[in-house]
Amino acid sequence: MTDWTNKISIKFVELYQTEEILWNAKHRDHKDKAKMNDAWCRISKILNIPIEDLKNKKNSIMATFRGHLRKEKASIKSGAGQNDIYRPIWFLYDQMESFLGKLNDCNVTLNTEEGNISQITDHQPTQENILIQRPTSRWRGNPEVEEAGRQMKRAFNTLESVLNKKHEEDEYDLYGRILANK
Repeated sequence: MTDWTNKISIKFVELYQTEEILWNAKHRDHKDKAKMNDAWCRISKILNIPIEDLKNKKNSIMATFRGHLRKEKASIKSGAGQNDIYRPIWFLYDQMESFLGKLNDCNVTLNTEEGNISQITDHQPTQENILIQRPTSRWRGNPEVEEAGRQMKRAFNTLESVLNKKHEEDEYDLYGRILANK
């Protein structure tokens, strides 16, 4: 069992970052088990820590990183102002985000001041990305579906305003209540 101090954890993340084959699913050798094992062996040799312990630590760090990333993205999407956006203070977050952040770029960014959505990247989802992001609708971005959504929202707002509107009873309302009572 390894005693994971902050200093060792930082060194591990630095070494993990240099072995792109381990964290980048788009790397040409990412699915080559022998080359993946070689990368883990190099890190293990430098840190003098068993590969199993390294993999367990990687899983732990990734779980913590995904949790902080999820909170940060949720605070951005909530319409919070710049000062209200969650910014993790976890000692490995910035280091992890520096190289994993590009794998987890969203296709859109929210401008909370103007309330609009603008395109920023055209990255395709990666295996790491799928683990971090919530599933998204396959219809998002389709103009026809977005227009249908706006029409549905207007229809529900109209229905809600009619239902909430107080109106004077007429003979038809009275007849309906009498019929309902029978």
